[in-house]
Amino acid sequence: MPAFTANQWERQAEDHEANWRAWTAHLKVLDVLEIGSYEGRSALLWLAICPDALVFCVDPFTGTAHGEKYEAIFDENTKRERAEGRICKVRARYQDVGGEREFNVVYIDGDHTSAAVTHDAEKAWPQLVSGGVLIFDDYEWQPDAGPDQTPRAAVDAFIQAHARELVVLEPVNGDTWQKAIRKL
Repeated sequence: MPAFTANQWERQAEDHEANWRAWTAHLKVLDVLEIGSYEGRSALLWLAICPDALVFCVDPFTGTAHGEKYEAIFDENTKRERAEGRICKVRARYQDVGGEREFNVVYIDGDHTSAAVTHDAEKAWPQLVSGGVLIFDDYEWQPDAGPDQTPRAAVDAFIQAHARELVVLEPVNGDTWQKAIRKL
């Protein structure tokens, strides 16, 4: 059974699952690019939603509150799924990873600075197939550091810049912690 050190996700997991199911219901099989994987909780949730999914987890596994400890937790939590080939771990920053493969779901939960979120979204956008879903996590996150340290400004700017290429998806349960779009 997976073990997680951070339980802030526990409060949001049901809302996230309901939204993810609704936002991706039109997709037969999920081919997920996950930017930022932390301890593996979201990757495992994708597999719970769609057991035939393939989840590419891109994370440098350094530089968080738990230091490098969370990579070992990720490895333990996803050991079976990685052995089965349902989770592919890529230990790197997304900006250092090639962008040839296409996905029908992109989940951005990596570096939360506006600059990094902008980079991740712009790089992932060509990899997202038409009809695919891009989900930004922590849209409402507000640290003390200021707006350039949060995803919200970058997400709003991305949506505005690509307005003719996307549809904003509404949450099914009022949860605004994540923002989702479908590529036209």
